[in-house]
Amino acid sequence: MKYEISQQQYVTFLNLLDFNQQINRTAVAPSSAIGTAALAPISGNNRNSIEISTSGVAFATPAIYGNDLNGNDVFDEATDGGNIACNYLSWEDLKAYLDWAALRPMTELEFEKTCRGPNAPVLAEYAWGTTTINQAISNALTNGGLATEVSTSAADGLSAFNAGVSTVLGPLRVGFAATASTFRTGAGASYYGILDLSGNVWEQAFHCGFVVGPNRVGAPTFTGTLGDGILNANGDANAANWGGVASSIIRGGNWESIAQRARVSDRLINTFTENTNRVSRTGGRGVR
Repeated sequence: MKYEISQQQYVTFLNLLDFNQQINRTAVAPSSAIGTAALAPISGNNRNSIEISTSGVAFATPAIYGNDLNGNDVFDEATDGGNIACNYLSWEDLKAYLDWAALRPMTELEFEKTCRGPNAPVLAEYAWGTTTINQAISNALTNGGLATEVSTSAADGLSAFNAGVSTVLGPLRVGFAATASTFRTGAGASYYGILDLSGNVWEQAFHCGFVVGPNRVGAPTFTGTLGDGILNANGDANAANWGGVASSIIRGGNWESIAQRARVSDRLINTFTENTNRVSRTGGRGVR
């Protein structure tokens, strides 16, 4: 995917599930009140705009979800954050979305190849091939929440990173740095023109060494199986050999993390705290 999964894309996914499936792909019951945040905690949504727009009926009628970044119970994807990268996605959420979309998660070797293409590695490089990085932050935006949202900063290597711990700040619109006049470094693009691989939300990928230490034992060997568009009755992915969270790793940094985490080769976060549960820093994208 050229872009990370957007919040409107995840809304579309949720709205095509039944009530039972919605239970496991959100953080609250589908029967919750209109305006209830679907993925983010009540204490702060970190720019996650997904809310219940029509309540479901328990184990019968599914909920309808929408985008409401400003919290006024008026749901409009174009003006209410639908184009912001979807955060609060766990590994199980990502797998379900990608199985439904007939895609699959990337491997972390594919992540690095996608960033560099055929070029030789550059020490401490970011996805755009240089060591230059400049901050974009969600409290300094033009047209915030709109489909035209952009950072007020303009520089090579523009990336959403280093905002620090916050319940208010969060990711930006997918592909926010790219315009009709930007080149690779100005757009923050990979060798192949793929955007936001460094910064915005964590990329979730298959770990390149599934059996490494006690946490990797039992993880399946990845075979490249694609999703088939069908989930099980609980709303979980059922693609073969995708495995649980022990098969995964997060790469590429996020809106909160320091610059080093956004480097192409950085693998420091090799634990499951970021994608076992739904957290404000983690999203993803699919591949074929």
